[in-house]
Amino acid sequence: MDHPSEDWKEWNDEKETQVLSVTDKRIINQNIRFENIESGNKKDHEKCFIWEYLRTRIFKGEEIKSSYPDQDFPFYVKTFPEKAYLSHRIKTRRTWELFRGSETIDYDECLFLESMGTNYVVEGLGTKIPATKVPLTMYVSPYWPKDKFKELIRKQIKLIYTHIDLSKKQMEGEGHLIYPKELIHLSRWITKLKHLGHYRLSLCVNLSWAETKESYGDGRYLSEPDFRTDVKKYLPHLPIGINPKDPA
Repeated sequence: MDHPSEDWKEWNDEKETQVLSVTDKRIINQNIRFENIESGNKKDHEKCFIWEYLRTRIFKGEEIKSSYPDQDFPFYVKTFPEKAYLSHRIKTRRTWELFRGSETIDYDECLFLESMGTNYVVEGLGTKIPATKVPLTMYVSPYWPKDKFKELIRKQIKLIYTHIDLSKKQMEGEGHLIYPKELIHLSRWITKLKHLGHYRLSLCVNLSWAETKESYGDGRYLSEPDFRTDVKKYLPHLPIGINPKDPA
């Protein structure tokens, strides 16, 4: 599998340590920094993370099978898991669905699918699942024509948003966490990919923490304990290894 490994490092006499031997920015961007994702495209970020997270889990020895390999992404793609997600052209990646053959639904925008998270800590995750939506109750006549319904929505839009804000405050009062607006679409996938990039350098290439930071470059983690804590939290399927500083 073309995946970051110990083959990607070499001994540096000047530094007297192992360093990343791969200097091709294209390879680093595809496998470590994931910088060639289509800008602003949440689905491209999401599919990149799913693809690459599964690749690393397989690389670390986990046996992963799909019940629907002909439909379930990325198992139906012939180049998975051998090739990096970003080694494929954007036009090709756009054709890949999370479940091939299903109707295309934008779950973030579907008004009939709730995403209210939890107001309790989920066992195994160690945190609450944040909400990306709030409930809104409306009373509509089944006999209104579509044009009238659209017009009523337009006229009462301020009132609707007042109720949305009240619902948000009520959920927060009940202990729910609400994703900040800027985190709903892209940031959670960008953050997870950042964790994965550091993990690959540290625990797949097996660089020291100092070399992991230097090889990752801008936006790197400053603290190894913070990195390890976040990996356990956000990449729970990956073995994190033992921190030499941790007590036995």
